[in-house]
Amino acid sequence: MVNFEEKFNDLIQKKIINDISKQDLIKINYDNRYEVPYEILKECYEKIDIEKVKEKIISRLEEEMADKIVNKMVTEFSNDIKQIMCNRELREDLRYYMRTKIEEINDKVMV
Repeated sequence: MVNFEEKFNDLIQKKIINDISKQDLIKINYDNRYEVPYEILKECYEKIDIEKVKEKIISRLEEEMADKIVNKMVTEFSNDIKQIMCNRELREDLRYYMRTKIEEINDKVMV
């Protein structure tokens, strides 16, 4: 009997975890949903301040545009760095420059 209970509990736990992961734990029957009357929707739409909506849209578009520009710039920088690092002479020059700067910082700290 204990074996059955353990298996049953395990099965229930797996089912619940599976339903949660699929977001099927609560299902709404859309055929029985409540319809909002047209008059209420119309009244709500009439009270919307279009200028506020435009401001929010502009703000979101500016943010989105800035993010896309930054992502493109990061990609370009990354490509430039890859090309520099592929060139042995440039890579060695960069290493030399970095070593000298690190040594300068180290000397200032060690004083």
